[in-house]
Amino acid sequence: MSILNYLHIACHIIAGFAVTQDPISNEVLKAMHYRNIAVKVVAGRILKKYVKADGTNRGFPALDKRGMGALVNVVVGYWGLFATTGHLYELSHDSASSNRTAAILMEVGSILGEVSGVAYCEAVNDPDRTTREVPILVLAGVGLIETGLVLSLLATVD
Repeated sequence: MSILNYLHIACHIIAGFAVTQDPISNEVLKAMHYRNIAVKVVAGRILKKYVKADGTNRGFPALDKRGMGALVNVVVGYWGLFATTGHLYELSHDSASSNRTAAILMEVGSILGEVSGVAYCEAVNDPDRTTREVPILVLAGVGLIETGLVLSLLATVD
C-alpha cells in the first residue's frame, strides 16, 4: 500500500469525525465500517510478508505485488459494501435533509469506488494488453461520475 493510500485513509477517518453526514447509527454496521478500514491498512503490510523480493509467492496466485494488492482491495471492499448498503437502508428511513442527501452521495461514491477497484484489479491482472482497454475505460467513466458526485456534494452541504 502506498503513502497516498495511507493518506487517503487518514483523511477519510478525519473527515468522518470532523464533519459527519448522517453517521451510521447501527452499532454493528459502524463496527464493520471501522474494521474494514483497519483491514485495508493491515492487509497491505501482511501481504508484503508473503511476497518475496524476487516476485515468487507463497500460496498466492501468480500475480505481482500490484496485482495481489488490487485483489486484496477488491475482497476487502466487498466486505465494506455490507456497511454501505446497510447505511443506505438506514438513510432511506430518515427524513429528507441536506445531510441525508450528502450521506447518500458519499455512500454512492463508496459503491462507485468499489466498481473502480474491480476494474483496476481486472486491468492490472489481465495478461492481454488489448483487453485491458475495457477496464481502463470503466475506470475513466467511474472517475467522471465520481467527479460529478463530489461537485453535487459540494452543492448540498450547508
